[in-house]
Amino acid sequence: MPYDIFMIAYGEPNREENWARLLAIVPKDRPAPRRIENIPGLFASHAACARASTTPWFFVVDADNWIRDGFDFAVPFTPTTDEIAVWGATNPFNDLYYGHGGIKLLPVSVF
Repeated sequence: MPYDIFMIAYGEPNREENWARLLAIVPKDRPAPRRIENIPGLFASHAACARASTTPWFFVVDADNWIRDGFDFAVPFTPTTDEIAVWGATNPFNDLYYGHGGIKLLPVSVF
């Protein structure tokens, strides 16, 4: 099942470039990504995504995230009701690869 995809933005200087990248990466057979902007606080912005979601889980991409080539938003497992998944990301400050800033799959039900 393709899940909704949201980019959350709150003043990131590279958000437009990363938004264009997201639009280019998402396969055309999936729902078009949507932006949630200018909502202070991570929980509040994630909750806004949950309210706008039309699917039981949704992806969140931070506006300062440059998506790597080959990421296709496929979920290779069936998530459980309360499961949260995070794909790793490379931290641009220390070049370490881990969950910080990664793409998240969140269930609507937790919000």
